Amino acid sequence: MVMKRIVFFTFIFLYAVGISAQQRNAAISFESETFDFGKVKESAGPVTHKFVFTNTGSQPLVITKVTPSCSCTAPDWTKDPVMPGAKGFISATYDVKGRIGIFEKTVSVSSNAERSLVVLKISGDVTQSLSEMFPFKVGQVSVRSLYIVMPLINMGEIKNTSTDVYNSSPEPVQLTFSDISAHLKISASPVTIAPGEIGHINIAFDSNKDVTYGPVIDKFRVYINGKKDGNYWLNMTSRVVEDFSKLTAEQVKNAPVAGFENTSYDYGNIKAGTTVKHDFNFKNTGKADLIIRNISASCSCTVAAPKDKVVKAGSSSTISASFDTQGLDGYKNKTITVITNDPKNSEIILWIKGAITK
Repeated sequence: MVMKRIVFFTFIFLYAVGISAQQRNAAISFESETFDFGKVKESAGPVTHKFVFTNTGSQPLVITKVTPSCSCTAPDWTKDPVMPGAKGFISATYDVKGRIGIFEKTVSVSSNAERSLVVLKISGDVTQSLSEMFPFKVGQVSVRSLYIVMPLINMGEIKNTSTDVYNSSPEPVQLTFSDISAHLKISASPVTIAPGEIGHINIAFDSNKDVTYGPVIDKFRVYINGKKDGNYWLNMTSRVVEDFSKLTAEQVKNAPVAGFENTSYDYGNIKAGTTVKHDFNFKNTGKADLIIRNISASCSCTVAAPKDKVVKAGSSSTISASFDTQGLDGYKNKTITVITNDPKNSEIILWIKGAITK
């Protein structure tokens, strides 16, 4: 009797194992698990590759999950069970817009196959044509942007930058410039840019000459082959700051400190045409003179001025602000940027806000 039970349970166990093995006996075989798009133009838009696989097992194959390595890659796949010997697919679509350069992305495929996880890889190199690289026309030449941004410039520093220019015309081109601010020096290289050649507009910014702390906005005129009949301008933005990096710990400890009672003023609800006035009070809680380097407002409708440009240690002062609401409507936020020689808080933003009704 005992022997019969052993034989019976052994049979049941082996049968269950056999059924389980059959249920798992699906196999996924890809024609290739990698694909290189090669060079792809950004203007081509999203690119797609379809990875084809075959179920080489004896049971239906089910794709349970497909996970891309980033949101820039969108997958699609065979949703229905794939019968033994039948084919299915996993497709990967990569959005190349704004992604210049070499890329390598993966798509992880989970299924009920014996090899339950397969990682597929797509790669390529996104390039731009010259017309895409230089979309803005300036006469017979083209530029990457009409706006040149120079990073932070320490007061007293001379800093250089450049921007590329493409001669998209069939003739040689020489560039000259006018209406240049005193703190800028501008030149082109090479002097003559051949057809189809990329040249450079070189800019030297000398912060020792006629500049203030904070944002600096410039523009200059571009002439093509000496002709002054065109109205071509390039714009440049930069920010001049104080260099505190060389201060010792002792100097920082004994530096000025700008402590404002409040950096925001809410005027509530007012009628358009009302002039809002407010004094922002502050105190120099440091150990040296606090110097107001510069004050600038976010729009011409707002003006601000300090009572004192130099505030002694332990002394208090104010910055008086005025906001003209003429012609405005709705909720408005205006800012005033105060730049000081406080090394720990050299740029302070003051807010004037509220609702305006006509």
